[in-house]
Amino acid sequence: MFNIDEIKLLCDKDFGPFYLSPKSTYEYILYGDIDYFEILIEEPLHDWIGKLKYVEYKIDEEDLIVYFRDELFELHVKTLKDPINVYLDGFDFNIDGVAIRVSDETKHKTFACYQEKYCASWVDPNNLRVSIKDGLIKPIHLDIISTCGDKIFKMLSKMVDLKLDLDKDTIDALKLNSYHISKDVKPYFLNILNYRNSYHYINLLDELGLLSQAFPLVTSMKNRSIWYEGLDHLKTFENLILRSDFFSDGIYRILQETLMYDFDCGLNKLQMLKISILFYRAHEVMLLKYNSPERYEQPYTQFCDQFGFKEEACRYYSLIIKCSQKIDFSLNHSLSLKEQYDFFESYEDYTIDVLLLLLIQGNQITSEVETFEYLVQIYQSKYLEIQSINSEITTMDIERHDLSDVNLTLLIEEVKEKIFFGNLRYNRKSIIGYLQKLIEQS
Repeated sequence: MFNIDEIKLLCDKDFGPFYLSPKSTYEYILYGDIDYFEILIEEPLHDWIGKLKYVEYKIDEEDLIVYFRDELFELHVKTLKDPINVYLDGFDFNIDGVAIRVSDETKHKTFACYQEKYCASWVDPNNLRVSIKDGLIKPIHLDIISTCGDKIFKMLSKMVDLKLDLDKDTIDALKLNSYHISKDVKPYFLNILNYRNSYHYINLLDELGLLSQAFPLVTSMKNRSIWYEGLDHLKTFENLILRSDFFSDGIYRILQETLMYDFDCGLNKLQMLKISILFYRAHEVMLLKYNSPERYEQPYTQFCDQFGFKEEACRYYSLIIKCSQKIDFSLNHSLSLKEQYDFFESYEDYTIDVLLLLLIQGNQITSEVETFEYLVQIYQSKYLEIQSINSEITTMDIERHDLSDVNLTLLIEEVKEKIFFGNLRYNRKSIIGYLQKLIEQS
């Protein structure tokens, strides 16, 4: 018995014959149930609409959406413009190549749908059902897809979205091809990076030669032997740093909150950090300034434009470059209070990100993690708390005399340092007294 209540409902209302779309069929194959109900019909939509009674519906472009309110059921309806086999054969991947036919013709009956009146049967012209059930994604026509690199990007993006896999035979066959990219693949690349196990897919794209095709910067980095270092660090980041058991619970929660931040270009901190890890040394072939988002007009200087970065995200990557060029210490030794304060002040909101990068770049990560956790704790519990002093001081009763806003700001920075170093108590009375003394002396 094809025991799907919503399908029984359609049969009860004599809405057949129809086909369950590849998307709905895919859900049924993997899960034995359907969440997204979509059917394909062979008659024009306006003729099929005549069958509808006591239901709400709307037409969205060429699709019909029917609302069965009592059954909490939403149905999407499309009209087939080609025979079903031709329609299924036109897709690129196996997950889109299988449908289920529901009709009152019993000679090809696979399983009953409704009181033995309606029956369902597979429509699988390319024999794809087994590979879908095995959790694999595969090209339907390997010979056609062999030159379309953008479709391989799309396939791997779908692969991570749906948590599917590629079998060895498919990977070996893909490695025999030379690809050409004709469309923008940036969305697929960025989507892959949004997943915590992206290294496997990024490495596969690289082995297929697709990353160099899509981003010439990768070729330039390979020529300087600096690409694979970033790829190895991405592997370390995902296999080690993103593990929930690598850090203490408190630090791990702080990192999760940090990585959830969204930039103005739509990317989140996890994606940006991975890009920064992969292209950590890209500035060496780009002549990208490390202290601002501004780029020199030289070959391979369009890094931010290449990935669609806006000002905030571009500034983030610029700080990463600053980190790679300016930091002259590692996490295998402790920092003085002065070094800590200067470090936090240099990177401000991106301090934890830079510390993560330093940890990944280190040669002894397991021994350096203690220093990393200590610095994150100090940054969160002490430095960030002190930064709120600006707004507090504006409410304090301070005799400023003729002191300008700029000079007052400089004095406040001095107060922050005193508090951080433990030379001034963090309370209203102490701060007002110390500020008044500095103002009178200035």
